[in-house]
Amino acid sequence: MPIRTWHCLLVVLVGMLTAVYTEMKPDIEGLEEYQGLQQRVCTPENYSTEAFLVDNGFTVLKNFVSDRELLALLEDINNVPKNVRYVCGASDIQPEECILHEHEVGDRHAHLVRKVRRQMNRWKASGAVEAMGISRKAPLRVVGSEYITLTGWKFPWSVFKGSWENMMGFGGFPSIFNQLKGGLTLASGVPLYTGFHGWHIDGNGPGNVRFHKLFVMLYKDTGLGYEESRQHSNLVLFPHTMTSVADKAVEAWKQRNPLQNMCFGHDFVLGRMLELLSCTVNVDPGDAIFFQENVFHRTQDVAVSRYAVIFDIL
Repeated sequence: MPIRTWHCLLVVLVGMLTAVYTEMKPDIEGLEEYQGLQQRVCTPENYSTEAFLVDNGFTVLKNFVSDRELLALLEDINNVPKNVRYVCGASDIQPEECILHEHEVGDRHAHLVRKVRRQMNRWKASGAVEAMGISRKAPLRVVGSEYITLTGWKFPWSVFKGSWENMMGFGGFPSIFNQLKGGLTLASGVPLYTGFHGWHIDGNGPGNVRFHKLFVMLYKDTGLGYEESRQHSNLVLFPHTMTSVADKAVEAWKQRNPLQNMCFGHDFVLGRMLELLSCTVNVDPGDAIFFQENVFHRTQDVAVSRYAVIFDIL
């Protein structure tokens, strides 16, 4: 039976209605196998090794930032007006007050910038930089930074916050909603914008060269209790070694589901594979995550308020 336009429209309509209450999850064969692979790869022990960094594009640096450096960074972000601070990290309307350019971050946080440079030099000396394919003639260095705020949303209408926003529609809808909520937050001082980011790769640097990132957790609200709070508002990253696994699963799904593939396209099932094979990395204030420019990542959730800073490295 030929696939007709109204078939697609019906599937899309049903899918969008379903997405109001739950994220759409395409049927994936071999689910337990993928879950087992994810559990073997995504461990705190693996995150800290240089071999994992080379193979997967990211690593965790525990206690990378000292208490003194942490206090200086927190003082910086606390000096930003509260209504502006709420939208720090909002890609579509990023306020200048949330950004430190290369000379500013070098002046205000010189010791930390030197520490980052030393770490980059250690990875260069060990061969990790060349193995990752990110070697440059000039040494890797911090070329800027931005503060990022995540505002926990605890109200009954929390169904309208977080990842649900990125399932409301197709095309540019999430960006439009984020701009609207960011503008209302700036005008009212009420955190309608919470800071959630769906799956993405960070933006381009000069000459279309993407920046590598060093994400540093600065503060996390412990209102849920320390152990519970550290399980939330982290980063979720997709390891490079999972790419070929995801690609094979996507192709197999497309062969089994031609109608859904025609209506929803490649991204429908790719998003599911990103979720199945990604690593949720729990970090505490002072911990850092270095990740390459081509690592897919997203916000875990908006259950807990937190401040972070991301250093751009080139």
